[in-house]
This record gives sequence, C-alpha cells and structure tokens, in this order.
Amino acid sequence: MKATSISINLVGPCNAHCPFCISPMTWKTGVDNNRLLRRHLSRALDFARYHGVDTVLITGSGEPTIHRDLVFHIIAEARAAGIPIVELQTNGKLIANDPGYLEELVHLQLATVALSVSSVNPARSAQIMEIGLDYLDLVRTIASRGLICRVTLNLLKHDREELLEGLAKYADTLYEAGARQLTLRRLGVPEVPQRTAEAEKIIEWIGKNALDEKDIQKLEREVKTKGTLLRTLSYGAEVYNYRNLSVTVGTCMTETSEAHEIRSLILMPDGHVYHSWNYPGSILL
Repeated sequence: MKATSISINLVGPCNAHCPFCISPMTWKTGVDNNRLLRRHLSRALDFARYHGVDTVLITGSGEPTIHRDLVFHIIAEARAAGIPIVELQTNGKLIANDPGYLEELVHLQLATVALSVSSVNPARSAQIMEIGLDYLDLVRTIASRGLICRVTLNLLKHDREELLEGLAKYADTLYEAGARQLTLRRLGVPEVPQRTAEAEKIIEWIGKNALDEKDIQKLEREVKTKGTLLRTLSYGAEVYNYRNLSVTVGTCMTETSEAHEIRSLILMPDGHVYHSWNYPGSILL
C-alpha cells in the first residue's frame, strides 16, 4: 500500500461560521478531545512514512489553529519523523491576529499554509464565514515569512461572473500578493451524511449557493487550455501551471479506489489511522 499524505484531524471548536461546513455530517469516532491523537501521533507518523507519505496536513473538524500547542507539537514530530512537508489548513484568523503564532510556525519549519476562503472578494469572504479577515493581507504576510501559501477557494454562485470572466485576473491578484498555489474547490456533502435537521440545512444551503457543475467545468477548461499540465495526482486531480500559480480543481474528500494507493491516511481523535473520512471500517492501525 502506498499513501500520498496523512491528515491529522483535530477535534474541537471553530471560530468561523461557514454555512457550507460539512463537519456536522461527517462520521465521528465519538472522542471529543485530542488526548488519544497526541498519544498515538508518533506511531501514526512512523506508519505513514513506512507507506511512502511525504506530506502531513494538519486539519480538523473545527479550526485547528485553536489548538496552538498541539499544532506546534505535530509539526515538530513530523519533522523528527523525517516527513519533509507539513501543511496547515486554516481560516487564518488566529494567525492574522497573533504575529507570534506565525513566527513560531516559521521557526518549526512549517512548509505551507492552506488558507480557506469563500470569495474572490475578501470582504465578501469574511462576511460569509463570519470572520473579520482580509485574506489578501494575510497572504502577503505569510509569503513575506517565506512560507508557501495555498488559497483554497470554495466555489459559490456569487462569484460566478468574476470567475468565468476574470479567473486570470484573480490568479494574477493572488500571485502578486504572494500566493503560489490555488485550489478551486467544489462544495459537496459526504457520501453517507447523517440526515439530521442540521445536515438538511447545510445540504439546502449548498444546493442553493454552490457554483453549478457546468460553470466549474468552464473554469477547468480555462485552466487546461491556458495552463500547462504539471502532474496528475494519485486520486485523479490534475495540477496545472496557470498564471504562474500551481492550480487544481478538486473536492476535499475525494478518495481513490485503487487497492495499492490511497489519497490520504487519516489520524482521527481516537488515536487510530483510517483511509476514509466516511467509513469506520477503513481502520488500518
């Protein structure tokens, strides 16, 4: 078995309020803290390295940067395990409000900050996520400290005209701010959602506000025809050089059915390693 990365799934609260967040619908282990995850982290990282992982992604069912000391610990452990690339997925609020936080991430040799945003317009993104943040300012700050910044743009209908008519302009704006990677992210729901009242509300919001698939395909054609294919990832996503950015169109929970290669190992809060976000039967360690 070969794996591309390992996601460290921290459980806890979030300081944003994204109406499309699928966390309430994803399968949970029943553990409401990160104590067991911390205890078994070293074992999980050794397991991941054995199976060819070169990237650790710190993520969560809430906002991972809330767990400051644990984030620092994970980066240090990953580097000690010899895994060269450590990425942090975040809405950016705590990093933007605390310069010391970013400095410690730099000191620990974090490679990439993956910044989740919800509009090409920073003010609109802040409004949707209910988070006071101009993400372009944060991109500039992250880049100035020598880290790679990847912007993950959730594709919503309110950006339709700006994206279809001006994707190149938006890519140029990101590049000039210092971003070097862009993921155009389809919104979706888990394959086995828990159909609670909360889940139904999220599904309804996504149905009304997510960018239509035909428009996403137009964006893909723009990237493919005017960009240069760099590589194809194990789960099928293609990475292009587009306007000097590394650009891909993806879905956050895509999994591969190949028996010998999986997209990502996942260390869950119960301390066990899985290969699926949706199925507890995917437990490996």
